[in-house]
Amino acid sequence: MNPIKRVIQSRIIQLLAQSESISKIKHPPTVGELRESFIVNFLKDLLPKRISLNTGVICDATGNISRQLDLILTDESYLPKINFGGRNSIIPVESVLMFAEVKSTLSTLDLEQIEEQIKGMYQLKLAKYGASNPDEKISIHGLVIAFDCNIKEETLEEWLNDNKGVLAICIIDKYSMLRTKSRIQIIRSKKEIKFDETLSFIGALYQALELQISKREFVPNWHTYLSRK
Repeated sequence: MNPIKRVIQSRIIQLLAQSESISKIKHPPTVGELRESFIVNFLKDLLPKRISLNTGVICDATGNISRQLDLILTDESYLPKINFGGRNSIIPVESVLMFAEVKSTLSTLDLEQIEEQIKGMYQLKLAKYGASNPDEKISIHGLVIAFDCNIKEETLEEWLNDNKGVLAICIIDKYSMLRTKSRIQIIRSKKEIKFDETLSFIGALYQALELQISKREFVPNWHTYLSRK
Protein backbone atom coordinates (compact mmCIF):
# COMPACT_ATOMS: atom_id res chain seq x y z
CA MET A 1 0.00 0.00 0.00
CA ASN A 2 1.31 3.46 -0.85
CA PRO A 3 1.97 5.85 2.08
CA ILE A 4 -0.57 8.49 0.98
CA LYS A 5 -3.41 5.97 1.07
CA ARG A 6 -2.28 4.74 4.48
CA VAL A 7 -2.19 8.28 5.88
CA ILE A 8 -5.68 9.09 4.55
CA GLN A 9 -7.07 5.89 6.04
CA SER A 10 -5.59 6.85 9.43
CA ARG A 11 -7.19 10.28 9.13
CA ILE A 12 -10.58 8.71 8.44
CA ILE A 13 -10.16 6.75 11.68
CA GLN A 14 -9.43 10.04 13.47
CA LEU A 15 -12.47 11.64 11.81
CA LEU A 16 -14.77 8.88 13.06
CA ALA A 17 -13.24 9.10 16.54
CA GLN A 18 -13.88 12.85 16.60
CA SER A 19 -17.48 12.30 15.56
CA GLU A 20 -17.99 9.65 18.24
CA SER A 21 -16.39 11.86 20.93
CA ILE A 22 -19.24 14.41 20.70
CA SER A 23 -22.10 11.90 20.34
CA LYS A 24 -23.26 12.52 23.93
CA ILE A 25 -23.86 16.22 23.35
CA LYS A 26 -27.61 16.79 23.42
CA HIS A 27 -27.69 19.98 21.33
CA PRO A 28 -28.07 18.96 17.64
CA PRO A 29 -27.00 22.34 16.13
CA THR A 30 -23.74 22.21 18.12
CA VAL A 31 -23.11 18.60 17.09
CA GLY A 32 -23.83 19.45 13.46
CA GLU A 33 -21.49 22.44 13.49
CA LEU A 34 -18.69 20.44 15.10
CA ARG A 35 -19.02 17.54 12.66
CA GLU A 36 -19.01 20.01 9.79
CA SER A 37 -15.74 21.44 11.09
CA PHE A 38 -14.30 17.91 11.36
CA ILE A 39 -15.11 17.30 7.69
CA VAL A 40 -13.58 20.63 6.65
CA ASN A 41 -10.34 19.89 8.49
CA PHE A 42 -10.28 16.41 6.96
CA LEU A 43 -10.82 17.64 3.39
CA LYS A 44 -8.67 20.76 3.31
CA ASP A 45 -5.38 18.83 3.06
CA LEU A 46 -6.78 16.56 0.35
CA LEU A 47 -7.81 19.27 -2.11
CA PRO A 48 -5.71 21.61 -4.30
CA LYS A 49 -4.61 24.73 -2.42
CA ARG A 50 -6.48 27.00 -4.85
CA ILE A 51 -9.76 25.59 -3.48
CA SER A 52 -11.13 26.97 -0.21
CA LEU A 53 -13.94 25.55 1.93
CA ASN A 54 -16.55 27.99 3.19
CA THR A 55 -19.97 28.11 4.79
CA GLY A 56 -22.60 30.62 3.74
CA VAL A 57 -24.58 31.56 0.66
CA ILE A 58 -23.92 31.99 -3.05
CA CYS A 59 -25.15 35.07 -4.92
CA ASP A 60 -25.11 36.43 -8.45
CA ALA A 61 -24.95 39.99 -9.79
CA THR A 62 -28.71 40.07 -10.48
CA GLY A 63 -29.54 39.60 -6.78
CA ASN A 64 -30.35 35.89 -6.68
CA ILE A 65 -29.15 34.20 -3.48
CA SER A 66 -28.91 30.52 -2.62
CA ARG A 67 -30.04 28.94 0.61
CA GLN A 68 -27.53 28.54 3.44
CA LEU A 69 -25.02 25.81 2.54
CA ASP A 70 -22.82 23.70 4.82
CA LEU A 71 -19.80 23.69 2.51
CA ILE A 72 -19.05 25.76 -0.58
CA LEU A 73 -15.98 24.72 -2.56
CA THR A 74 -14.58 27.90 -4.02
CA ASP A 75 -11.83 28.97 -6.41
CA GLU A 76 -11.01 32.49 -5.25
CA SER A 77 -8.79 33.19 -8.24
CA TYR A 78 -12.02 34.18 -10.06
CA LEU A 79 -13.71 36.69 -7.75
CA PRO A 80 -13.27 37.48 -4.04
CA LYS A 81 -15.70 36.35 -1.38
CA ILE A 82 -17.18 38.63 1.28
CA ASN A 83 -16.31 37.12 4.65
CA PHE A 84 -18.19 37.69 7.92
CA GLY A 85 -15.69 35.97 10.20
CA GLY A 86 -14.60 32.35 10.31
CA ARG A 87 -15.83 30.52 7.19
CA ASN A 88 -19.19 32.32 6.86
CA SER A 89 -19.24 34.17 3.57
CA ILE A 90 -21.23 35.52 0.65
CA ILE A 91 -19.60 34.06 -2.45
CA PRO A 92 -20.05 35.20 -6.07
CA VAL A 93 -21.35 32.34 -8.18
CA GLU A 94 -18.44 32.74 -10.63
CA SER A 95 -16.04 31.50 -7.92
CA VAL A 96 -18.09 28.46 -6.87
CA LEU A 97 -17.12 25.00 -8.08
CA MET A 98 -19.36 22.77 -5.98
CA PHE A 99 -21.28 22.60 -2.72
CA ALA A 100 -21.70 19.90 -0.09
CA GLU A 101 -24.09 19.12 2.72
CA VAL A 102 -22.72 17.47 5.87
CA LYS A 103 -25.13 15.43 8.03
CA SER A 104 -24.77 13.48 11.25
CA THR A 105 -27.53 11.08 10.16
CA LEU A 106 -28.91 11.53 6.65
CA SER A 107 -32.73 11.50 6.60
CA THR A 108 -35.52 11.94 4.05
CA LEU A 109 -36.06 15.45 5.44
CA ASP A 110 -32.43 16.24 4.56
CA LEU A 111 -33.01 15.00 1.00
CA GLU A 112 -35.99 17.34 0.64
CA GLN A 113 -33.82 20.22 1.90
CA ILE A 114 -31.09 19.39 -0.62
CA GLU A 115 -33.65 19.30 -3.45
CA GLU A 116 -34.69 22.85 -2.54
CA GLN A 117 -31.07 23.97 -2.44
CA ILE A 118 -30.50 22.59 -5.94
CA LYS A 119 -33.58 24.41 -7.26
CA GLY A 120 -32.07 27.64 -5.93
CA MET A 121 -28.80 26.90 -7.73
CA TYR A 122 -30.60 26.77 -11.08
CA GLN A 123 -31.57 30.46 -10.65
CA LEU A 124 -27.97 31.69 -10.35
CA LYS A 125 -26.43 33.33 -13.42
CA LEU A 126 -22.93 34.23 -14.54
CA ALA A 127 -21.81 37.81 -15.05
CA LYS A 128 -18.90 37.70 -17.50
CA TYR A 129 -17.14 39.85 -20.06
CA GLY A 130 -17.62 39.35 -23.78
CA ALA A 131 -20.69 37.12 -23.46
CA SER A 132 -23.55 37.12 -25.98
CA ASN A 133 -25.70 36.20 -23.03
CA PRO A 134 -24.25 38.12 -20.06
CA ASP A 135 -26.56 36.35 -17.61
CA GLU A 136 -25.80 32.77 -18.58
CA LYS A 137 -26.94 30.13 -16.10
CA ILE A 138 -24.25 28.03 -14.45
CA SER A 139 -24.21 24.40 -13.36
CA ILE A 140 -23.13 23.86 -9.74
CA HIS A 141 -23.35 20.29 -8.49
CA GLY A 142 -23.73 19.05 -4.95
CA LEU A 143 -22.30 16.35 -2.71
CA VAL A 144 -23.65 14.72 0.44
CA ILE A 145 -21.41 13.52 3.27
CA ALA A 146 -22.87 11.81 6.35
CA PHE A 147 -21.67 9.84 9.35
CA ASP A 148 -24.81 7.68 9.32
CA CYS A 149 -28.04 7.21 7.37
CA ASN A 150 -31.57 6.10 8.26
CA ILE A 151 -32.72 5.77 4.64
CA LYS A 152 -32.84 2.41 2.87
CA GLU A 153 -29.95 2.01 0.43
CA GLU A 154 -32.21 1.34 -2.56
CA THR A 155 -34.31 4.43 -1.73
CA LEU A 156 -31.20 6.59 -1.56
CA GLU A 157 -29.91 5.18 -4.85
CA GLU A 158 -33.24 5.96 -6.52
CA TRP A 159 -33.16 9.51 -5.11
CA LEU A 160 -29.63 10.10 -6.42
CA ASN A 161 -30.60 8.75 -9.83
CA ASP A 162 -33.53 11.21 -9.97
CA ASN A 163 -31.60 14.24 -8.69
CA LYS A 164 -29.00 14.97 -11.36
CA GLY A 165 -27.71 18.00 -9.45
CA VAL A 166 -26.02 15.70 -6.89
CA LEU A 167 -22.85 13.95 -8.00
CA ALA A 168 -22.14 11.65 -5.06
CA ILE A 169 -23.16 10.56 -1.57
CA CYS A 170 -20.76 9.21 1.05
CA ILE A 171 -21.90 7.49 4.23
CA ILE A 172 -18.52 7.18 5.93
CA ASP A 173 -17.42 3.61 6.72
CA LYS A 174 -20.58 2.22 5.08
CA TYR A 175 -20.90 3.01 1.36
CA SER A 176 -20.61 5.65 -1.32
CA MET A 177 -22.83 6.25 -4.33
CA LEU A 178 -21.10 7.87 -7.30
CA ARG A 179 -22.83 9.16 -10.41
CA THR A 180 -21.25 7.91 -13.65
CA LYS A 181 -22.33 8.59 -17.24
CA SER A 182 -24.39 5.40 -17.39
CA ARG A 183 -25.36 4.46 -13.82
CA ILE A 184 -25.04 4.95 -10.07
CA GLN A 185 -21.95 3.11 -8.84
CA ILE A 186 -22.09 1.83 -5.26
CA ILE A 187 -18.86 1.19 -3.35
CA ARG A 188 -19.32 -0.53 -0.02
CA SER A 189 -16.98 -0.68 2.93
CA LYS A 190 -15.03 -3.96 2.96
CA LYS A 191 -12.48 -5.50 5.26
CA GLU A 192 -9.77 -6.04 2.64
CA ILE A 193 -9.70 -2.34 1.63
CA LYS A 194 -10.29 -0.19 4.70
CA PHE A 195 -12.59 2.77 3.96
CA ASP A 196 -12.69 2.02 0.24
CA GLU A 197 -16.04 3.83 0.02
CA THR A 198 -14.62 7.09 1.41
CA LEU A 199 -11.39 6.85 -0.58
CA SER A 200 -13.44 6.38 -3.77
CA PHE A 201 -15.61 9.36 -2.87
CA ILE A 202 -12.53 11.58 -2.37
CA GLY A 203 -11.14 10.44 -5.71
CA ALA A 204 -14.43 11.21 -7.47
CA LEU A 205 -14.61 14.62 -5.76
CA TYR A 206 -11.11 15.55 -6.93
CA GLN A 207 -11.85 14.40 -10.48
CA ALA A 208 -15.12 16.39 -10.58
CA LEU A 209 -13.37 19.53 -9.32
CA GLU A 210 -10.64 19.27 -11.95
CA LEU A 211 -13.29 18.82 -14.66
CA GLN A 212 -15.24 21.81 -13.39
CA ILE A 213 -12.12 23.99 -13.38
CA SER A 214 -11.12 22.90 -16.89
CA LYS A 215 -14.59 23.79 -18.27
CA ARG A 216 -14.54 27.36 -16.92
CA GLU A 217 -13.30 29.41 -19.84
CA PHE A 218 -14.67 32.85 -19.02
CA VAL A 219 -13.53 36.16 -17.57
CA PRO A 220 -15.67 37.00 -14.52
CA ASN A 221 -17.12 40.50 -14.37
CA TRP A 222 -16.66 42.01 -10.89
CA HIS A 223 -17.73 45.41 -12.19
CA THR A 224 -21.27 44.08 -12.76
CA TYR A 225 -21.61 43.30 -9.04
CA LEU A 226 -20.61 46.84 -8.12
CA SER A 227 -22.58 48.74 -10.74
CA ARG A 228 -25.89 46.89 -11.06
CA LYS A 229 -28.87 48.15 -9.09
